[in-house]
Amino acid sequence: YYSLADHRVIEALDILREMLADLLAQRASLMGISG
Repeated sequence: YYSLADHRVIEALDILREMLADLLAQRASLMGISG
């Protein structure tokens, strides 16, 4: 069972992972354009 804190941590990690994926996608497209 999850405590409220655990739930918040999991949510934050989810958001972080999405942001990282966005960053990587942006960087990949930039590299693709410049390369």
